[in-house]
Amino acid sequence: MGNLRQIITCVRVRLTACNAASIVRKILTESRTLANFDLDELEQQVNALIELNQRLRDENNTLRTRHDALAAERDDLLDKTTQTRSRIEAMLVRLRTLETQL
Repeated sequence: MGNLRQIITCVRVRLTACNAASIVRKILTESRTLANFDLDELEQQVNALIELNQRLRDENNTLRTRHDALAAERDDLLDKTTQTRSRIEAMLVRLRTLETQL
């Protein structure tokens, strides 16, 4: 039962996407070995995993939105860069023309 409490503490303290699968495996292994497994503890662990899943979904949505905004900003900057390059090239052509006329 001590190992199970460590797992529960781990679930409460540091749930991440990377270690969620290993936590589930540990929970399942522990649940098979314990004759008096506490369903309340299992419910807490499942709820913690559900909360992790929701947080990760929210974070993913936030990151997708941010990515879309940055992609649009990048496209705008590329357009401005292209326009600026064209203007500079046109000015250089005019300057060369003026230089040859003098």
